[in-house]
Amino acid sequence: MAKKKEMRIIAGDFRGRNLISPKGKAVRPTTDRVREAIFNILGNITNCDFLDLFAGTGAVSFEALSRGASSATLVDKNLRTAQKNAELLGVNHKVSWKKLDIDRFLASATSKTYDVIFVDPPYELALDIHLQVLTFAEKTLLEDGILIFEHKKKCELSERAGTMQRSQIRLYGDTAISLYEHEER
Repeated sequence: MAKKKEMRIIAGDFRGRNLISPKGKAVRPTTDRVREAIFNILGNITNCDFLDLFAGTGAVSFEALSRGASSATLVDKNLRTAQKNAELLGVNHKVSWKKLDIDRFLASATSKTYDVIFVDPPYELALDIHLQVLTFAEKTLLEDGILIFEHKKKCELSERAGTMQRSQIRLYGDTAISLYEHEER
């Protein structure tokens, strides 16, 4: 019998609060260690608009809201667990739900812009979706915003696409996070 993964909010208003995670291997939540590293890199995110692609449990978005983000948009084909977690934390009023296939979401025209875009695809899809995400970020990421792409360490992502340029890569065991920003002009 598969065991439930224990997840909790690391810091902020909801520090220590537990989140629901489904049993089995259908979802691979971002680990506490990687989430902590991401938010250390981001620093103060008060009043940020946060986009979470492949949201899964919503743990990264709820961490962002806990630390002061003003809104979070969660995109995934299945949002049931994330919606339960939003209910637990009482943050539904700060969340926009996009129950869509990622390809459809990225192809949709949007005038919404974001301060932070977080992408955590199933690792086997990272290369397939990477350039599409960078193209989307080029139009929707604010000029001083940041795109965080979680992937396997061995996955070689492009360093640049359009105006998006990788500013750094950080390694945490077998996990890597690539940080992208608009190139300086």
